[in-house]
Amino acid sequence: MLSAAVRSVRRAARVLTAPFRAGTTSPVRRNPLGVERLEFRETPATFRWLGGWQNSDQAAIPQNWTTSPSAPYVRSTVAPTTGDVTLFDPAASNRDCFNLGAIPAGSYFDAVRLLPGYAGDVGAYGLTLTRDLWLDSAQATFTLQGDTSVDRYFKWTRGKLAGSGPTALRLIGGTAIIMPGAGNTLESTPRLSFEGNVTGTISTGTLRFMGDRTIKVAGTAAVSMTSLAVTTALANVEPVQVITVGPNDDPKLTAADVQANTALLVVGGLARIKGAAPVTFSAPVAAGDDASVKMLSGALVIDNGATLDSGGKNVDIDGGRLATAAVAAGNQPPATIKTKLLLGPV
Repeated sequence: MLSAAVRSVRRAARVLTAPFRAGTTSPVRRNPLGVERLEFRETPATFRWLGGWQNSDQAAIPQNWTTSPSAPYVRSTVAPTTGDVTLFDPAASNRDCFNLGAIPAGSYFDAVRLLPGYAGDVGAYGLTLTRDLWLDSAQATFTLQGDTSVDRYFKWTRGKLAGSGPTALRLIGGTAIIMPGAGNTLESTPRLSFEGNVTGTISTGTLRFMGDRTIKVAGTAAVSMTSLAVTTALANVEPVQVITVGPNDDPKLTAADVQANTALLVVGGLARIKGAAPVTFSAPVAAGDDASVKMLSGALVIDNGATLDSGGKNVDIDGGRLATAAVAAGNQPPATIKTKLLLGPV
């Protein structure tokens, strides 16, 4: 009897807990819930450039990217965004990339890296900040539109740095390494601006500026330049040779060391003008600049009996110190400066 009562209670419990349709005592049959599998997304994620989705190479199109580390490359359903790493890898694609900065305003990439062998043109239009920027491909061009900042690590060993309009690559923190290598030339249209507390090393090879902007050193930035030739190629102007003196340099310049159409840029260190023959700098440091001698930091000393001639242009002292050596009694004549205008403190 007790067993029959228990069975009756259990039947009642099943009925009470089952869902009902209005006007019926039959339980409702439920369809099982479906689960949609979404793309796995790591933060930060590493994206490789593919391009070519529906014949478009716009960076904002998600399918132009892949998060696959190797072939077969599966096109992504999301585009890279803040904190992500973007790689331009020849194993994935050599197509050009347009409007790399077409991500939400205020966003930035953790890194942009052009790997060796990539042969495309990366248009960084709208890109205002990346933590790291690596330019390591001789066949590639990285093109700026407006100023772009790098605040952790910049490495440039191969390829061209181009710009649309008066642009600058602002190196505002961390480490910057520019090393063309012996016999190699790196070309830049934008200005390279070393700012903040960045530590820069530029060495071995030739750095050639293709426009009217060259190197700027400001703030507490420290830039070392060794075994480096800095030249400019200005439209409708004879090629200009810029002698650049860096923080660790101490050249002693005579008339024999300076060729025609040369400018002097002092960004650190100690440069001396020596010898009886005038040492003449006749070329503008940059197009539109009326100075053939420009100082940003460091010291420029004119020895006794020596002459610094700015070739009818200005000597512009934006930082550092221009000085003449002390004259010993009965010794050589004093130092001489021949210039159109001497701008700044002496």
